[in-house]
Amino acid sequence: GVFLAQIVLLLALGCFISRLKVLGAPFLITLAAVAAAPRPLEVLLSQLWGRCCAGRGSSRVVRSGLFIALALLQCGQLAFLARCLPFMGRGTGTHQEMFWSDGERAELYVWVTRRLPPDATVVTSMPLSAELRLNTPVRLVIHPQFEAKHLRVCVQELYEFYMCTPPERLASSMRKYNASYIVLEYKRCDFSPFILDEHKEFNCAKGERPWKELFCPAAHVSPHFKLLFANAGYAVFELQDRVSTAGRAKAIEDIGSWKDMLDRCMSEDPDLCLSRVAELAVMFGSKIGQPQISQALLQWAEERGTSDAMVQYIVGYHYDYNLKRDGDAAKRYKKAHQLAPNSGIITREYLMWLDLVAKDNRSIEALMRPRRFSKGTRKSFLDVGSVAVACEASVSARDLFRDQDWAEDLWNFAVEESIGHRCVKTNWPIFNKGAAFDDSIGQWGIFANIFLHRRMRSELSSMASIGVRFEHPRPAWEFGLAASFAARRT
Repeated sequence: GVFLAQIVLLLALGCFISRLKVLGAPFLITLAAVAAAPRPLEVLLSQLWGRCCAGRGSSRVVRSGLFIALALLQCGQLAFLARCLPFMGRGTGTHQEMFWSDGERAELYVWVTRRLPPDATVVTSMPLSAELRLNTPVRLVIHPQFEAKHLRVCVQELYEFYMCTPPERLASSMRKYNASYIVLEYKRCDFSPFILDEHKEFNCAKGERPWKELFCPAAHVSPHFKLLFANAGYAVFELQDRVSTAGRAKAIEDIGSWKDMLDRCMSEDPDLCLSRVAELAVMFGSKIGQPQISQALLQWAEERGTSDAMVQYIVGYHYDYNLKRDGDAAKRYKKAHQLAPNSGIITREYLMWLDLVAKDNRSIEALMRPRRFSKGTRKSFLDVGSVAVACEASVSARDLFRDQDWAEDLWNFAVEESIGHRCVKTNWPIFNKGAAFDDSIGQWGIFANIFLHRRMRSELSSMASIGVRFEHPRPAWEFGLAASFAARRT
């Protein structure tokens, strides 16, 4: 009776929870529970049909019948689910490489773990509080797992940082909760479509108030807060005990308002700081629409990053995609490639620019010819290990160099490493006698690539849509439970 009631209730629950339906969980859970019971089917049968039908022979027959019925039901459910898979008859959206704009998030975890005191109390949004709670040792004002009336009051009070709230008011709220730090998300550093249910006087919409009156930009120039860390995704501020306006910049587009963070950045991470700031500048220009801030930060980074390949690439990318200044982009791409010839992202972008924008076959030949084989520290295009480089270069090797062997080597590497890459799909007809990608692979070929061969690849990018800072090889990140415990021990 217990197991019957259990499976009925789980089936009812499964009607409303997709994970239970997809995994067949009601049957699996019940079968697992039954298997742990002493003589489960005999007990179950005796309750249903009485002792006369619960003998050893009849129970074995019923046991086999139930097992076969459940097995057929489970197989039928799996067959039904297979027909509903996203790529079965509805395109190949699942059969592709994935880009995750989480690089800044991981960088934030590492910085918080290394640089903030383990017992520091932090204010931030509820989703980010959950992530920081899992990956860092700090304490959070907003508890992300439990719902209660006092928590809602706390959230409403602290979520004023999304609105046109004076910095001094939020500073007072932080002191109320004994918080010393606040983490802001730059993707929310703009007018929000959501409004506060309480403290409605601080709600503001685009067109009603200037952008600089939002708490996010105002905090950058407020004497109540000190900017400690910033990347293209997040900013960490420290609440100041002593408020002084002496020597502080009054406008966020003034590079002086960023001085404390920039000095600290160069001291803590001199190898990564310049490219991080360059990416921050691109984000302000392309995502938030603040070109003056973008220009100030970009100028600071480029003046100091003349020999930094990532800075040159990021600036070139900004000129290319956002500002449409082809000449300036070409200079930066070329210099970035000269400084880091083994970077797959930089090499691919420079090669594509020469091919699609400049249409300069002579420069393409000069770029590719020395990369047929590895020599010294300069790797061949194949040894760079980048699917994008191999795929893009395979066409030039075939059509420009007339080197079929080189083209095949590059193409086979790209297909083997990531058959779902967008470049592979685009160039597929060139190397397969004009056949379309979907027709060549087929539905079950796509299924095998995803679940059996696992040939899909993911790339880590940034919130500014630039992945060069997170390209392999990169230094190991230190965050998570182990890093949190280690930080508390020290």
